[in-house]
Amino acid sequence: MGHGECLLREPAIAELMIDTWRHFDGERYRLITWCVMPNHAHVILRLFRGSELARVVPSWKSYTAKVANRLLARSGEFWAREYYDHCIRDEKNCFGRCDMYCRIGEGGTCGLAVRWLRGLVARAPAGW
Repeated sequence: MGHGECLLREPAIAELMIDTWRHFDGERYRLITWCVMPNHAHVILRLFRGSELARVVPSWKSYTAKVANRLLARSGEFWAREYYDHCIRDEKNCFGRCDMYCRIGEGGTCGLAVRWLRGLVARAPAGW
């Protein structure tokens, strides 16, 4: 109870999330790390000048909702309307967050026996 539908536990949907994040890596942002769990995901990135989180996240959510609903033969809401964001101000805070989010999967915060997908794809640039 209280875990949501856990649609991201489906490997194809989890991979869709990761592929979506990677699509604009190097163009709109630098992808640092990610963790996909059954009912939500964490991603840490560094936006490039001219990119806005308020435009990036809705584009991910719109695209992945359409594709995921098609893959799952369902319709309707896929994502919660809101999202949580946190500004990481320096390298120490960044890697503390990376470590925390990558360990979340090991603890099983959703309370379900599933495989967590996580990865570290880049290091924060010097001077973060």
